[in-house]
Amino acid sequence: MKAQKRVGIFAVVGAANTLFDYILFMVFTTFLANEISSIIAATITTVIAFFLHRGFTWRDRKASRSSMIKFLTINAAVFWGVRTFVVWVLTAASTSWLEPLFGFAGWVLRFLPYDFVVRTGIFGITTLITLTLTYFLYNKFVFPREIEIIDDKKPRHDSKTD
Repeated sequence: MKAQKRVGIFAVVGAANTLFDYILFMVFTTFLANEISSIIAATITTVIAFFLHRGFTWRDRKASRSSMIKFLTINAAVFWGVRTFVVWVLTAASTSWLEPLFGFAGWVLRFLPYDFVVRTGIFGITTLITLTLTYFLYNKFVFPREIEIIDDKKPRHDSKTD
């Protein structure tokens, strides 16, 4: 599968899973801290994401138990570590250097509660960071290309290619 097509499929699968993640995050933040809500939502959607990506995004590559273990390990690091840290930083920044951005978004979307705008902004920025990171990690480590060995002869040296 061509890289452009794979990125497109990743985006569609990621968008659907992220929408579900967002819904869970928003529900949980009504009664839990942002960081805890992020961890719970990410845990639930990580399991779903593995099967969606294996079945659609990287369907042309083999997946094994080790693929699932690598996927879960990467997601634990990215979503419980990186994402939680980014949510923490953005939550703190929402009352300082991000205030003008969220204030403008709140003005544009004044029919929505300001807290909703802030939580959505935090989720959106965090999602862009984590989806970019996970695509490259999944492609390289979870669903790597198989190395095809044509024969066991040494490669011929072609002086025209040097």
